[in-house]
Amino acid sequence: MNLIILTPPIASSEKKCYALRMNSTSKKTIPFSFSTGVIIVLTVVYIILFSFLSYWKYVNLKYTDFDLAVHAQTLWNLVHGSGFSSVLGLHFMANHFIPAFYLLKYLYPIFPSPLFLLFLQTAALASGIGLTYRLAKHYLEAPWPLVLAVGYAFYLGLGYTNL
Repeated sequence: MNLIILTPPIASSEKKCYALRMNSTSKKTIPFSFSTGVIIVLTVVYIILFSFLSYWKYVNLKYTDFDLAVHAQTLWNLVHGSGFSSVLGLHFMANHFIPAFYLLKYLYPIFPSPLFLLFLQTAALASGIGLTYRLAKHYLEAPWPLVLAVGYAFYLGLGYTNL
């Protein structure tokens, strides 16, 4: 029988680790720190909050620019074999160079809605929280990596860009 038991921190060379024991013979350790927990929670909260706000804004017709419509139509056309945009009157690569759309066209049929694009945008911007932390951790001492990551998440320009 395999029991999963999360034991208290075990002092290792420099970091604290939680031991994840599958049974008495095998032992795996998962490095975990307070900062890592904060980053994970902050990223999940950011994704949930801004996904909801993007959904609310979309449902209540609050998107005033036409970029969302152009990109949604472009992906729909790519899925159906054309890159032409009737909104712009030309092929989408003539207006914006977005080669990632050729990869997204395989995911778009799963959830063919502009909400899919808004969620992808939110997830991409939220991934910057962890990346900021990792990059700052490489160059700075504690607590500055966590401070910079939290600052990134609460940066008003990021939220404005997301919405």
